[in-house]
Amino acid sequence: MKNAIKNLNKGILLLAMLFVAVAALAHGGDDEDTIRQSAATQVASAPNVSSAVSADHDLKLTADLDDFPNLHPLVVHFAIVLLLVGASLQTANVYFMRPAIAWIAFCIAAAGALAAYLAGGPYHAHTHGLPEQAKLVLAQHDSWADWTLYLGGAGVVLQGLNLVCLTNKRWAVAGVAAVLLGSGFSVAKAGHYGSQLVYIEGVGPQGRYVESESTHAH
Repeated sequence: MKNAIKNLNKGILLLAMLFVAVAALAHGGDDEDTIRQSAATQVASAPNVSSAVSADHDLKLTADLDDFPNLHPLVVHFAIVLLLVGASLQTANVYFMRPAIAWIAFCIAAAGALAAYLAGGPYHAHTHGLPEQAKLVLAQHDSWADWTLYLGGAGVVLQGLNLVCLTNKRWAVAGVAAVLLGSGFSVAKAGHYGSQLVYIEGVGPQGRYVESESTHAH
């Protein structure tokens, strides 16, 4: 008799747990449907969403390169990361003095200097109609970008000479590290003014104050 009561209690408990689980799943499904419908309604009613959005609310998540008025923002981040990593490796190698690290630092810094050239040259953003404050900030940004290119290029050349001619002498490694650190500092300052242009002065978002590549080419 006691076993029968225990089994009955277990059955009731299992049924109750199953009921709660099913109810929770059903309620969660309702919430997901509600959230999905709410998000779709917000997307459809948002004033900045293109009228070309289809009826099933499919949005273009990844923009094509042609959708950007200028490719500078896509290129410049390679320069920032690569130059900083190259400078860090070269600085660490003042202690380790490993040829492998020296060559890796050389390759990374060279790629960073190339990216800096592309960002400041072929893919430099051409602006128009800037307010006076934005012009001053842009001048600072371009000045630090130039220093980034000069120091980054000098660091790459010196590191190449160090690897080929000086067989990785510690004093030479330290000198190259100092030059590359200067390039890293310059690119950080250029990035600061670049961020100020975008987020404070409003230059760039949705192509504001920036000429498109096709327009500038003509």
